[in-house]
Amino acid sequence: MTTANPDPATPFFTIVTATRNAAATLPSTLDSVSGQSYAGVEHIVVDGASTDGTQDLLRGRGGARLRWISEPDRNIAHAFNKGVEMAAGNVLLFLGADDRLADDRVLEDVAESLRALPRPWVVYGDCRFEYPGGVSRLVRQNFSAARFRRFCCLPHQATLVDRELFRQFGLFDESFGIAMDYDHLARFIDRHPPVYLPRLISAMSRGGVSTQAARAHREMNRVRIAKGWTTPGRAVWMERWAELAAWMRRLTGRGW
Repeated sequence: MTTANPDPATPFFTIVTATRNAAATLPSTLDSVSGQSYAGVEHIVVDGASTDGTQDLLRGRGGARLRWISEPDRNIAHAFNKGVEMAAGNVLLFLGADDRLADDRVLEDVAESLRALPRPWVVYGDCRFEYPGGVSRLVRQNFSAARFRRFCCLPHQATLVDRELFRQFGLFDESFGIAMDYDHLARFIDRHPPVYLPRLISAMSRGGVSTQAARAHREMNRVRIAKGWTTPGRAVWMERWAELAAWMRRLTGRGW
């Protein structure tokens, strides 16, 4: 079993992947973590009782870095919370089952940057969105406080969060089906703004649950209204914009 690094100033990464019936794409995700040159990393896969052979795939992998469970869960937030509770690391990254780290030196480079920063660590880098048909878009240095208040501009596949912030501010709220990461970041982002690392962290497939734009914005609006960042009337217009953007994405095959 992987054990946490006893030195709190040394980054030890826990990569959490929530999956269900993604055996076709999961190997690429697993390979991108197992091939990392940095020694201090574990990969926790939380499988929601898949029926497509995912468990056999995971059994066949082995390796000291990989731990996994397979059992029913309530939603993605519940699966993420299981991963947080299992984590040995002091830095958490949530990587989708059809996403991958950009190359085998990602965590080594991030660790070098973190050593120069005070804890608690909240950092983000670049993410490449990959769409069907070979179309891609690079999202680079996307954060500002104003942008965050309008929409979620920090893809969780490229955002690394200190585990201490889960201790201080709690786990993901399981009442959110999509925007649980936005809600969690909103609890502390004013006090701990993310530091940008000029480095490609991950490639993200834009074919998963996060593409349900209207539902995502409805959930994010719950957070915005509760924080006083918007009003219910403005929130309705944001949801309509999200529906239009989703329609344009389906029409053109590209993202926003």
